[in-house]
Amino acid sequence: MGSYKIKEMSAGMTNSERKQFPVQEVYSMFDNEKTMEWMVKYNPMLNRGLISSVFEALSKVLVNALPEGHTVKIDGLGVFSLSLEFCNSQQSEATEEKKDVREYYRVQAKSINLKVDHKLVDEINEKSNFERNGNEVVTMGRHSYTLQQRIERTLAHLEKHGFITLTEYANLNQLSRTAASLELKELVANPSSGIKSNGSGSHKVWVKA
Repeated sequence: MGSYKIKEMSAGMTNSERKQFPVQEVYSMFDNEKTMEWMVKYNPMLNRGLISSVFEALSKVLVNALPEGHTVKIDGLGVFSLSLEFCNSQQSEATEEKKDVREYYRVQAKSINLKVDHKLVDEINEKSNFERNGNEVVTMGRHSYTLQQRIERTLAHLEKHGFITLTEYANLNQLSRTAASLELKELVANPSSGIKSNGSGSHKVWVKA
């Protein structure tokens, strides 16, 4: 059974009445090994080597197909598409047709979007029952805990579990992932926080220093 909390927009974040919405509580993130373990559990005909090869092949399809203007549909999962953004740096170049200088913006990939297959969501709703965790309503746009309280809560989590992921830190301290990432960088840079990072990329976690 999953659990959720109720959050609401703070004053100034919306023109209407404060909007309340449910947010699922996330306690962990499946890495490749855990995901493959569950896939084998649901389909014993699979093996980790085969699953790993499929993951790698799908990654290469996305890398090569999306920039060419294709979308990638996986039945039962959804449609992958590319999201673009302007680079921070701007290049000034003169066109051959006109002598005036115009600003040209270089574009790069920002992220990959996944429009989930509605059948997958329907199946989740058929098999799931979500329970509310606590009666309080968390207001977005303000911190529920002071920085010192967030450090203490994190150290207590590390004492019990040994490490914490970015998602777990954000949920534990009721921060957005962006705010959590920036704060963790500051904590790692401050030796007195008692927190340091371990690993890199999607495998990066934070542990007691």
